[in-house]
Amino acid sequence: MKINKDWLVSDTDAEKIKKLISPNARYIIIPKYLVIHYTAGDTAESAINWFMTTQDKGNPDRIAAHIVVDVDGTITQLVPFNRRANHAGYSVWDKISGFNDHAIGIEIVNPGYLEKLPDGSYRRHVGQDKNKKPVYKTYPASIASKIYVGDHKHKFWTDSDNHLWFQFPKAQLDAVYELSNLLTKHYQLITAIGHDDISPARKPDPGPAFPWDDFKKAVFGKTDFVGRIFKVTENGTNFRSTPSKENTPIKSLKKDYEVGLIETNGSWYKVYLVNERKDVVNPDGSSKKEIGWIHSSLLILK
Repeated sequence: MKINKDWLVSDTDAEKIKKLISPNARYIIIPKYLVIHYTAGDTAESAINWFMTTQDKGNPDRIAAHIVVDVDGTITQLVPFNRRANHAGYSVWDKISGFNDHAIGIEIVNPGYLEKLPDGSYRRHVGQDKNKKPVYKTYPASIASKIYVGDHKHKFWTDSDNHLWFQFPKAQLDAVYELSNLLTKHYQLITAIGHDDISPARKPDPGPAFPWDDFKKAVFGKTDFVGRIFKVTENGTNFRSTPSKENTPIKSLKKDYEVGLIETNGSWYKVYLVNERKDVVNPDGSSKKEIGWIHSSLLILK
């Protein structure tokens, strides 16, 4: 595959690339980041239909993403890569906010999280009925081999259905890796991060089933700890404004306080506070991050 005038073009007949033009494409941007999402739905069709829905037909915020990747690896592009798509919502990373203006969004078809029932079957919360009672989609016990068991890296996701997650099929991941590699090189993107990185406590995707190490090896040729969560190892750990002991600390952190890694500078880690919901979400629901530096000797990987 290749990019021609900000649209994907297939090189061979074997490449499954589709093009639809969403009415929700916005103004021109210069993308600097790649954001990975999951659709929280079972089919590409449902996500694509939503992204194609106009404002007057029930999509008031003109939600869309640049790309939808189906379970078989089929890639559908809906918005040119140099146009804003409203995929990120309230978001912030490394002092940059409003990621719709700064990032290409890839939506991977995946239902997200679910819970196991006593009879071995599964269910996923999909909304409410007219009486505001929860509505669920059920799945048979036979899908057990497609389920990843694990907790989200952010401690806020603790409900009964937040411990089981749908896995991502190999064909789908291969397509995501190839596309992400192409986008990163073509647009000289700074990095790729998850929706849960730019909107922690508000969004859980792509979640713990997404294989970030494999993604980074395929796209960047190496792995790193960016986006991973660390715990402070000592009471009174200094959270500093610069990577140096020669400054007044912003604050002191208690042992086991959780922080997320943004970047490293020698033995210093640039992190954001993510121990409590109020660390990352403002009272109005928008995202925030308090950023500082901690010496790596005072942190341990969660």
